[in-house]
Amino acid sequence: TPRICMPTLRSISREAFHTLRSNVTFQDKMLSHVTSTLRKANDQLRAIFTFGAVDRVAWSLGRLARDRGRRQGATILLEPQPPHQELADMTGCSRETVTRALKVLKRKKCVASDDGVMKSDVDAFKRNADDQLAGRGTERILAVLFAEELGALLQIRAADRARVMDALRAA
Repeated sequence: TPRICMPTLRSISREAFHTLRSNVTFQDKMLSHVTSTLRKANDQLRAIFTFGAVDRVAWSLGRLARDRGRRQGATILLEPQPPHQELADMTGCSRETVTRALKVLKRKKCVASDDGVMKSDVDAFKRNADDQLAGRGTERILAVLFAEELGALLQIRAADRARVMDALRAA
């Protein structure tokens, strides 16, 4: 099961809250952050509940590559190599399952490890994804298309509606 992280709550004075509430720049940044966080959580839940273990590990490596990878030709380098427990937390798998999934990805030439650096072959990942689309992955794709999405309820002033909707569309 995925590790649950409890949020840290901060308390601010009423005066500070009213000051922040009237700051349009702060509101826009907060709205953008909340929207981005919800989209990432939705993406992660969709992967956890739709894909098998190997595909979830591949998905998590893709996210890490996008967020902190360094491209070198057709290879993306993750340095330092992500610990198996970090991948387990991202995918909802046990550490042992992640280790087995990485062995499968290594056999498919999608990933390799060298001196604390994980190397992901973009072309091999693409071939693996194409194989999924051509074969047994079709039913999973349908599940992704019709999966429930996370949502949020925002209470805003009517006068701010257009600005908030623009910020949500842009996020």
